[in-house]
Amino acid sequence: MNVSPEKWIDLLTLYGPMALFVFMVFVLLGRARAAAPGLSPAQRRVQVYAYVFVWLSIFVLAGMIVLSWWRINFPSEYVVSGTIHNLKYPQMITTDEQLFLHRRTVAGLDFEYEWRFISAHRFTGTIELLLQKRPSDVKVLSYQLPIRSEFYQGTVDISFDQRNDKMVLRHETQIEELDPSPGALHLSSVEFVLPLVPSYMPWRLFWAYFVGFALLSASLSIATKIQVRWSGLLFGIMMLLFVAMIHIPRVLASPRDRIPWVIVVREMSFAGGGWILAGNAMRGQGKSKLITVGRVLIAIAALFFGVEHFLHPAGCPGVPLEKLTPAWIPGRLLIGYLTGAILLVAGASILLGKKTRMAATYLGTWIVLLVLFPYGPILIAQMSDPSTAVKVEGINYFADTLLFAGAILAVASATPRTD
Repeated sequence: MNVSPEKWIDLLTLYGPMALFVFMVFVLLGRARAAAPGLSPAQRRVQVYAYVFVWLSIFVLAGMIVLSWWRINFPSEYVVSGTIHNLKYPQMITTDEQLFLHRRTVAGLDFEYEWRFISAHRFTGTIELLLQKRPSDVKVLSYQLPIRSEFYQGTVDISFDQRNDKMVLRHETQIEELDPSPGALHLSSVEFVLPLVPSYMPWRLFWAYFVGFALLSASLSIATKIQVRWSGLLFGIMMLLFVAMIHIPRVLASPRDRIPWVIVVREMSFAGGGWILAGNAMRGQGKSKLITVGRVLIAIAALFFGVEHFLHPAGCPGVPLEKLTPAWIPGRLLIGYLTGAILLVAGASILLGKKTRMAATYLGTWIVLLVLFPYGPILIAQMSDPSTAVKVEGINYFADTLLFAGAILAVASATPRTD
């Protein structure tokens, strides 16, 4: 039987004091009684002192036994609790964290969750909540629920806003809005990617893993310059399929929401970058057509993102999704407006085919600088968070912006030096 060191420590903690207790009561006291008749008065005084010491030790050991038993059977718990209101059937909340959820009907189709977060220590950080509005919905909303030291006193109530998908957190006088965040990676968190696969497709789990392996294969092909004409072409087609099957339905469902539009334009720019790489590796008539289509898609993305930066300058620069630039980054509004201006000027130049190589080089270099700062510090900050979802969010923003920079620099690489 193999016993781990941790198990031995637990056994010694539980049974060690008890073994010493039995040894002192039955062995040491037994020998002392057997030697008592032949002792002198001075030796008897020593024996009395020894008895006192032994019995004090026995009481201490007995206390240790009771304490060890209590700590093992009744470990200390730190609890944060509350309710999640304003949910309607068939909406469902799940989590893989140490969060206990109890669903309770309020009236009709309205219901709420009673929740408790239990930890062996006073945990502070974030935990992930996943909200699925309908079982067939491809959009699963992810929220980062903060756990703060003051939450261990009182209750934390959360209300779901059906209009904008935000969670509103209330604790005493504190009110905070929780925005939904992007999902995780294909291979490491397939349980989150799976709901994004359209419900009408067969073998949905297979497709979730297939896309992950396809992305890895394409990245290795492009990095090693092996069969780039095929990997770039197929990568672009896959991005186009994502737009048609996943993102366009989201746009049609929420045409006033800017985020689905940004994602559609972003995926199309990624497709354009793949087709430019494929065209650059080809020889023949199809080469110039692929490069032209890719150049136009990236130019449209740059123009669209430029306008978004002027409308939402506080957002993280580059690909203007919902994440805001942290307040600790200096000059965040200046960075937003400057990025918007560079995107508009360079995008127009790339679209019109005027100074394309220079414009793409400058724009791609600027986006790379944004990847280093502010996305680099943001990634480092989020990787230190205990929540896996927060780590993945930081990686996603960093990688998406880097991929957008690569697509722009691919335009520069495919453009003749005389342009």
